Amino acid sequence: MSSKPSHTNPKEAGSRSLFSTLMRSMSASSVNMSSHHNNSNANRTHDIMLKTNNSAAAIPGKSDSHKSSTSNSSSRAASTNGINVSTSTFSTKNSSSKSLLHSHTSGKHSKKKKYEDYSEDWSATVDDYSVPVKDNDFLINEVRSSTHLSRTDSQGNLAKILSTTSSTTGNQLPKTKTLTEDEEINYSLERENEKELQKLNSKLSKISRFDDILKTSNNTINLSELRKVSWNGVPISHRPLVWKLLIGYLPANKRRHETLLERKRNEYQMGIEHMFSGKHQRDQSTWHQIEIDIPRTNPHIKLYQFKSVQDSLQKILYYWAIRHPASGYVQGINDLVTPFFQTFLTEYLPEKKLDMVEVLDPQDYLTTEQFVQVEADSFWCLTKFLDTIIDNYIHGQPAILKQVSNLESLCKRIDVDLYQHLQNENVQFLQFAFRWMNCLLMRELPMSIVIRMWDTYLAETSSDEDLEDETLSPTMESLNISALGGNTSSLFESSLRGSKGQFKKNDLTQKAPTSTNSAASSSMKRRTSLSEFHVFVCAAFLENWANVLLQMDFQGIITFLQNVPTTTWGEKEIEILLSEAFMWQTLYKDATSHWL
Repeated sequence: MSSKPSHTNPKEAGSRSLFSTLMRSMSASSVNMSSHHNNSNANRTHDIMLKTNNSAAAIPGKSDSHKSSTSNSSSRAASTNGINVSTSTFSTKNSSSKSLLHSHTSGKHSKKKKYEDYSEDWSATVDDYSVPVKDNDFLINEVRSSTHLSRTDSQGNLAKILSTTSSTTGNQLPKTKTLTEDEEINYSLERENEKELQKLNSKLSKISRFDDILKTSNNTINLSELRKVSWNGVPISHRPLVWKLLIGYLPANKRRHETLLERKRNEYQMGIEHMFSGKHQRDQSTWHQIEIDIPRTNPHIKLYQFKSVQDSLQKILYYWAIRHPASGYVQGINDLVTPFFQTFLTEYLPEKKLDMVEVLDPQDYLTTEQFVQVEADSFWCLTKFLDTIIDNYIHGQPAILKQVSNLESLCKRIDVDLYQHLQNENVQFLQFAFRWMNCLLMRELPMSIVIRMWDTYLAETSSDEDLEDETLSPTMESLNISALGGNTSSLFESSLRGSKGQFKKNDLTQKAPTSTNSAASSSMKRRTSLSEFHVFVCAAFLENWANVLLQMDFQGIITFLQNVPTTTWGEKEIEILLSEAFMWQTLYKDATSHWL
């Protein structure tokens, strides 16, 4: 009778103790197999299975405690609904289970640290295979069937698990290295795509801002806001209209655009027809000089090698020279007309071909009427542009000499080491800076960068006044060119006076403002002139190459500054240059008397 309690429900107690022991043996088996003892482990597992059949009946004193512990753990396993969780419950709650598990892993070739690492990896792997538990008998049958697998199958399954685990923990395998390289490639591609997406979003955002200003429901365009957004660049699709507005060729009142453009284009066409008729006595020296300079204009750009383009530029330049006899044609003006001409060509190109303007012959996509329109717009904008720097091209070119002197003084102010080095090498600023002022750096920069730079030039130096006043005097408007015969001197003299002495029609009826208000208004509208701002840009351009120039002698400096390596420049480089120029202008603009 005394032995009866210890053998109550021997089937249940034996099966539960068998389950607990089998789970411990499976954990020990996984650790030993990771230590390359697969064969001995299989035999050990078989011996443990034989011993556990006798242990249930040979240890009667521990059956009750074992039973309670097993029942609690089984209920926890059922509640957590997974074999792996129940295994961890046994290992954490039952101290005797821990001792038994450690006894299997304390062999000659195993260490506690190594066991714990593999145990964590094993748990992380088994967690992915959650098996729903219906009852204890089902759990026992599942474990019992798993322990009867053949040695080859168990080794193969564990090898797959270990290989998967090792690949996730960073073991050095050829496959892992390949995946890492692929990931790096994918990451770099993602970064490039992200940058392109950011550029596209920025472009769309900029276009949206210009649309809000130019396509406003109000008939008056806000020129002040237009200047602000144009300083950082104008979208190529909006540039023709924006330039005409910033330079004053078109007024802010949108209702007047169509009428004014029609009249100005007709007027240009009438002037060209007269000059190339037998009624005009051609200025042969001026015509010959322009004829020589045209093929030299942007020789590296295909657009300016087409005969149709060269003929158009020659007519524009000759017409401007005849209308401005005080200066006449001067070498360098041929460069200044090209940004306008190229920009206004894009107005007639499809959006997909805007970037191809430098390689397409305009004769292939422009009608005769459109060609005249591009020429007329280029001529009038060139006229407005040169009116602000006309002193650069009169006899002796005094404005350019003053700009070169200001550049030298500014260089001494911002970089005394570079200035002193140029002095020591006997380099005169006039030897390299004269062309910078005469051509506005157009021969030092790619055409696309020049056009981008001119976005900022026009935005920085334009005035608040719109084109309410006409660029032509009333005398010019009422003249009949065909009735003047061959004598056109009075025509161009009057037009010259009209271009410099513009006035609004309502100026005669308006009262003169008081001196105080006039001074305040003049102070508010006072903006940097093109000549002033260009000096600061040239200073930033020179300073950009300071480290290179400091290592050169006289010959190297002159050769370098006449062939500056800017062919690879993009918008980023020119925007940095313009920002530095603006910074120095802010510091030194009103302190020019202290430069020397």
